[in-house]
Amino acid sequence: MRLFLVRGDPAFNMLQPVPECAWIARGGIAVSEPWEELELAPVEGEPDDFVAADYLAMNTGADGFLVSAFARGVLSPLLGEGSEFWPVRVLGRPYWWLNCMATVAALDRAETDADWSVVEGAWGSFSWITTTRRLAFDAGKLEGAPLLFRLPEYPQGILLARAEFIEAIEEAGLTGFRFDLIWSTSAGGVEDPPGFGLGDVFESIETGERERRREFVRELLAQRSSIIRK
Repeated sequence: MRLFLVRGDPAFNMLQPVPECAWIARGGIAVSEPWEELELAPVEGEPDDFVAADYLAMNTGADGFLVSAFARGVLSPLLGEGSEFWPVRVLGRPYWWLNCMATVAALDRAETDADWSVVEGAWGSFSWITTTRRLAFDAGKLEGAPLLFRLPEYPQGILLARAEFIEAIEEAGLTGFRFDLIWSTSAGGVEDPPGFGLGDVFESIETGERERRREFVRELLAQRSSIIRK
């Protein structure tokens, strides 16, 4: 069994709502208020040449990510009731915010190497991880877990996927996703796993490599569009 951190390829635009303060939903909590189909656009400083990848990252204060209509058709039957899809527009194009609500308490806290913070009150206490050095899991508690889920020890920003989720994405040819291995039953937790620190949020890539990835996806999307039209 293997677990991966799910995030977006930094070669593609990060988006924010227009106006910037319009986003009010919170990742991991079912939307209960009437939904407003917001418009999103690339944040300042992102490449002007927008590429409509199947996964687009958000700068909204909420976790989750945006997926194309094509990606939603692939992912919706895999995720079931553990996730919601809410419509948005990206530069006028239809996209969907994927709100993952499934939570799995499978972390082996005794074997996990991390720094913790604790909040206490009359209601009890709650602890969460502030710095991650190596994660450990109870494999038995992962049996039958959803393909995409969150951990209670990370209130926001961390979504994990099982290998079957990645296999489905690769088989469908979905674009813009990035997966980083963080744990496996054979090797245990990855030391200083990527994507868990604040520095990873602002990760950048060399301009030539960025354009190479973007051109590859442009060509793939053009091929897909041609096949659909036929």
